[in-house]
Amino acid sequence: MPILSPTIQLAVSYLLATQIFSTSVTIAIRKLWQLVMVTLLTLGVISCAIISQTQTWWYKELNLYTPQVVGIINQVPQPLVITSCQGTWPLGDELALSHRLAPKVRLLLVNESNVPQIPNTFSDVFFYNPYYNAPMPILESKLEKEQKYKIEEDVYPKKIQLWKLVK
Repeated sequence: MPILSPTIQLAVSYLLATQIFSTSVTIAIRKLWQLVMVTLLTLGVISCAIISQTQTWWYKELNLYTPQVVGIINQVPQPLVITSCQGTWPLGDELALSHRLAPKVRLLLVNESNVPQIPNTFSDVFFYNPYYNAPMPILESKLEKEQKYKIEEDVYPKKIQLWKLVK
């Protein structure tokens, strides 16, 4: 039961234990509670098996759109993905993304205050910002002014937080 809180799990476990091992209930009632326990365990195992085979799940906020982003980026011959390494959020999305990207993809973690020169050797340049539905304004302005990159709007759905940069 991965979704239930530990408190609820303990309460259900206590209920099952008291009903199955109680000496004051009849054998038929005990068998009924044993059947309830076996059913709950079976449903828990089935649930875990289904969840383990999916790329994302409804309660996993991090990495929800990673499969779509990976599909877009991996189709390009020589892509560069720029993402920010700033902020209070951990790099969970970036790590999940890097794990699934093809070896040809280069990932560039940048700090807004220090944006490195982007080489012209890449066929496509993407900006990935998994925490907001918009590119980072300071980074966007630096890329525009210093390197003549412009972020193409509405190429991909905003919910996947991926933008394409063009010169």
